[in-house]
Amino acid sequence: MKYINDFFPTIKGNRNDRLKNCKRFIKLNDIVKYKIGKWDNNTFNFNLNKKIETDFYNLESSIGYFVVLSNELKYFILQRLSMKSLGMLACCSKPLKNMIFEFLNSKWAKDIILRPYKLEHSSVDMFMCSNKTKQKYIIHFKSCGYLLKRVSFLEPSSNRLEIFFDYFKSLICYQNSCKDPINCICLYFYGIAFKCLLKGWYYTEIRFSLTNLFERCSIDTLMTEVLSKDFGACMKKEVIFKNFMQKVVCRPYNNDLELSEKIYFIIEPYTTSERAIILFIIYGPISREKIIWHDMTQRTFPKELEKNVFGNISIPIKLLHENHQDWSNTDTLNVLNEIISNPSSWLAENVALLLYFCGPEIITFYVTKYIGNDMKLSGKIFAHLALVFIKYENSLHFIINLITQMIQRQKHRIEKENYVCNITNHIKKLINNYLESFVDDNILSDIRCLQEAQQNLIVYFIRNQL
Repeated sequence: MKYINDFFPTIKGNRNDRLKNCKRFIKLNDIVKYKIGKWDNNTFNFNLNKKIETDFYNLESSIGYFVVLSNELKYFILQRLSMKSLGMLACCSKPLKNMIFEFLNSKWAKDIILRPYKLEHSSVDMFMCSNKTKQKYIIHFKSCGYLLKRVSFLEPSSNRLEIFFDYFKSLICYQNSCKDPINCICLYFYGIAFKCLLKGWYYTEIRFSLTNLFERCSIDTLMTEVLSKDFGACMKKEVIFKNFMQKVVCRPYNNDLELSEKIYFIIEPYTTSERAIILFIIYGPISREKIIWHDMTQRTFPKELEKNVFGNISIPIKLLHENHQDWSNTDTLNVLNEIISNPSSWLAENVALLLYFCGPEIITFYVTKYIGNDMKLSGKIFAHLALVFIKYENSLHFIINLITQMIQRQKHRIEKENYVCNITNHIKKLINNYLESFVDDNILSDIRCLQEAQQNLIVYFIRNQL
């Protein structure tokens, strides 16, 4: 089997060292798919069996025999290489890199790299595809990102970004009259390729790149307009903003630290209330192509939707609280308070669900720092937290420990008794409210959970005598 180094007989320097990585991936039979012999085409004629003159052997070129080929033949050969092979070849020498870069800017290459998707913005959500299809798409655009990274590695950051944006501008679906922007897969592919381009860059370069990306795609203008209007007043623009941030900036990153840095970069220039709005737009629930704002203040959700709705909203709060060094506990509390106040105060059960999915550390911090000695508010929150913990964990161990911690803050016994009675009274009130409403299977299940929670609380505090 002949390797690609047969195509480079007179490269200056140690050719074996230059091509040792390239040899593993690229073979001559991968480049030329026809037998060595006569090959005729309407465009050009080529005869590889033609006697090669002595001068041909004495060529000294860093691109080997490519130097004597026309552009059509060069592109014909490069067209048959995989993107991984092109990337490895681009690392061999600067002239090869320049040749491949010229090839990538040709119509031939763009048709090959973007042809499988035709830029028609398929309405099929890639996360509904089979794993095999999904992985094929992801690997393809990862290779695209790494290829552009390698062919532009000698350029300054601004030029590398310009090359990337120009090459993949067709994937920005909302700028190309996409029929189904919510389910369109093209933005996610754009994010995958962009992530690969930025891999290994310095933090300051990454921040510059994201700023450049937002300006080029008019995201800054879009964000300013959304924040200046009432909740839900710009439904279409809110959805565009959510899709872009989710698919390009957030979803391609699986590492918690990297994702927390991206989230912090998005919300850093804004006030606490604006940060809460941005986080809710990006991670909040969506229905019928609009962000659900008022449902949080008006109704509860079925159990099968609770994890999807409140689990997603809790993601940025947990990531920033646990991973980002510039994010303080006070920032967590302030943003959490703003989220549960938009567009007005949330239902207590929805607040309890969000706290539950944020985790025990944030629950403890919220109860001890925000609620404090407010008996009315603490009774309501603890009653709904008890319902949520019984529903999901079938245990009140954490809640009882937290209530005990709050009771110990009370100075007198009568205050301690009132604190416990306040919680149990709120549980009774919840049970009565459920009984007065239309009874279905979900409500009966909640009533049983509340009764069990009330019984556990009373038994515990009677045994321990407060």
